[in-house]
Formats: sequence, C-alpha cells, structure tokens
Amino acid sequence: MNEPTMHKTMILLTSLGLLGLQSVDSFRALIASTSGIYIFDVPMQSGFFVNNIYVDEGGQHTISPDGQRIAFVANGLFVYELETNRLIRLTEGTSANAGFPIWSNDGQQIAFTYGEHIALADINSSTIQQLTEGTIIRDWSADNNRILFQRAGDIWEYIISENRQINLTAHASVDFGAQWSPDEEYISFISERDGNRELYLLNIQEGSTQRITTTENLAESTDVYWSPDGNWVAFRQWAINPIPGITLYNLQTMAFYDIHISGWGNNWRWVPNSQGLVTIVNDVSAGFPYQYGLYTLQISCVYAENGCVADDLIRVKGIPTLNDLVLDIVPSPVVETNIKPRG
Repeated sequence: MNEPTMHKTMILLTSLGLLGLQSVDSFRALIASTSGIYIFDVPMQSGFFVNNIYVDEGGQHTISPDGQRIAFVANGLFVYELETNRLIRLTEGTSANAGFPIWSNDGQQIAFTYGEHIALADINSSTIQQLTEGTIIRDWSADNNRILFQRAGDIWEYIISENRQINLTAHASVDFGAQWSPDEEYISFISERDGNRELYLLNIQEGSTQRITTTENLAESTDVYWSPDGNWVAFRQWAINPIPGITLYNLQTMAFYDIHISGWGNNWRWVPNSQGLVTIVNDVSAGFPYQYGLYTLQISCVYAENGCVADDLIRVKGIPTLNDLVLDIVPSPVVETNIKPRG
C-alpha cells in the first residue's frame, strides 16, 4: 500500500472509530432477532438486512464458514444463499422436528437434531441422513468426520466414516455444553459431578478429566468458547458482581480474568485472530439511536491494573432491532463483498 492510500485509510478508520479494530482482525457477523437478520462486515463497514428470512424466537440461525449461506430453523431446516437470494428447504415439518444446526468446517454439511435423532443434511444434494439418537449437537471435528452431541446426560462422539458412536464421559451426573479445543486434544464441557455446575477439560489422549473452575457459580448457560489459537476459554458465570460479564481462562498460565462491563450481553464470540471478543451491548443508556450495539474488546485489557472497563469497548455499529438477539461470527469471506441487500 502506497503512502497516500495508507493515509486515507487511516483517516477513514479514525473517523469511523475503528482504528482499534485493526488489531482484532476482520470478520463477518450475523445478528438475528425477531426483527430480522442483519449481516455486517468488519472493518469494511458494509452491512445489509436479509428481510425475507423468517425469524422465530428460537434463535437457531448460523452462518456458514465461508460467510455465504445461513442455516436456520422455521417449521423445518432451511438454507438461504446470500449471493443468489435462493431459499432451500431441507426438511419438512415443524420447528420442533429440527433444531440446533451446526455447519461442518468445509461448509458442505449441516448436523442438526431431527426429532429425537442426530441427522446430517448434505448441502449439494439436499439429502438427509439420520445417524443416531441424540438431543443437542455441540461441535464438528476439523476433519468433518466426527460430531459431538449430547444424549442422556453424557457427551458422545459420532464417527461418520465408521458409523460408530462413543460415550466420552459416561458419568452418573449430567454433562453438557461440549466443545473441542482447536487442536482437538481436549474437550471442554460443563458438569455437576462434584455437586456444583463447573467447567471441565477432558484430555482425549489420556482419557483424564480435569476440573477447571471452583466457583460454585457457573451459569446455566452452556456458552463456552475456545479462542481460535487454543490459548483461552471464555465462559459465563452467575454474576457475584451485579454487573454482567464473562470469565476468561488462560490455559498456559492457568489464570482467570473476569470481565464485568455494564450492558454486556449474553452473546459473544472470539474474533478470528484470538486477540479480541465481539459482543452485543445494551446501548439504551448511552444516548445512541438504537437499543443495542455491536462492540469489540481487545483482551489485552485484562492485564491492566483495573482490568477491562467500559472505555475499552470499541463500538462497531448500532443494531436496528429490539429483542432476541443471536450473534454468529466467521472470518470475512472477501475484502469487499459484492452481495447486495435483499428484501
């Protein structure tokens, strides 16, 4: 980039309040509510509504890894193609018969619950394959061959190529909320096996389980997210502090960092380079025209003397919606999108 172009870019980013976003990478965000679906690209500041997707209160909407398609549940499982404006119905029936859609990492399949079973939808052929009984899909392996799911209070793994399933936890207590670490050496999950709801790590090679939290305060939410580099786990706890927030656990230092910022919502995700978080904050008391805003937070603030404070949040965009927000993040598919608003 030559000097004049760089200078203009710096002026643009500064005027938009986005200079800090350079260190938290670029991404595409899907924000869904009963008011509709909004797609927003950071830091290009391009966004558009997808007005012809039905949005129910279940909030089961997820964007494909390439950022070009949306899977959602509304009286069945659907896929909407952003480029072609094409809506594809994959299953018939009510929303109760389909749920918890999760894209494979190659974007070619969707795992979801179908009645009381775990099923696969092939995007190219629109065919459905029932795999086994299960209640909630949790994660895909990097090789797109294994699926983590919940059944009867345990965490299970289904190996697609072998048509085989393995009970990974097999404990009398209830285990749930499982997710593979990025290197797939560990599985994080929540369990009540020690009498309290706590966060655990399962070492896949050794088969050993390690209790991570001792707070007796883990939230009912099953939102536990690994940073893409595998160094951090973010999760939500019942707020001893009346200000809402989350906790970060560093696997290298085994240190915990609490983030309590007024207005911090229940939806957050890691940015692709693991240097920050994306969240939706209630802006109602901040004088902005919309009730909610999309914000980023660089996690380096946890090392500050006072930790992360409200001034560390970088406001990206106001969200013109009122309720039932769902957030999903993928790396930016392109530098400048040629997708046009659909309505």
